[in-house]
Amino acid sequence: MAFPITNETETLTIPGRFQGPPGVANGGYVSGVLAERLGGAAEVTLRKPTPVDRPILVKERGTGSWLEDDGQVLVAARSASLELELPCRPSFEAATIARDRFDENGHPFRHCFVCGPERNCADGLRIFAGPISEGVVAAPWVPDPSLSVDATAGAEIPARFVWSALDCPGAMAAAAGRVRPMLLGHITGVQDRPVHAGEPCVVIGWHRATSGRKHEVATALLDGRGNVAARSVQIWIEPRA
Repeated sequence: MAFPITNETETLTIPGRFQGPPGVANGGYVSGVLAERLGGAAEVTLRKPTPVDRPILVKERGTGSWLEDDGQVLVAARSASLELELPCRPSFEAATIARDRFDENGHPFRHCFVCGPERNCADGLRIFAGPISEGVVAAPWVPDPSLSVDATAGAEIPARFVWSALDCPGAMAAAAGRVRPMLLGHITGVQDRPVHAGEPCVVIGWHRATSGRKHEVATALLDGRGNVAARSVQIWIEPRA
């Protein structure tokens, strides 16, 4: 559901539960928060880290929305469109086998809301995308009921958590199924159909191009019937040494 676009300023506090790196909000979650406000496909640029557990400003104008802190734009979103073809549609069983190939050694953000191995199932998403074919990673995901508004099985999951699920598998595709430090810089995504708590889903990610420290990847979320529920194209950036 799209929120009305106004010129008003609001205050938003992102709970620490939804961190990526320590003290910083997960990029997919933040992007999903803004996408919910715009409705439909959105193009999101992450310029600076978004802090958790303290108020920041949300501003909107026309078909754009952004987060601002101390006069600086942290994340900016605008309405967009997205065409994307998937390289494959793995089964839940195949994605489970791929997950078992995931190597968490050296994981830089072990408490990440999406891919942190130190989070439990009722607290984080625990999406560990391992290699399924050359340049492609996959993982199973069963959304926990705690992610729904009324915390019940079968309830619809808000878009911010769908966008979160699209996030880290992109980094894993960029790193060929391994995990190394890199940050989400840009994501264009869209949710095509609802996702429900308790539904056996599959997340895939695939590498598209690399230029220096920048990696272009794509991700998609398949619902319990194998239909595309959401998809994205992303740019990940490796920090300088």
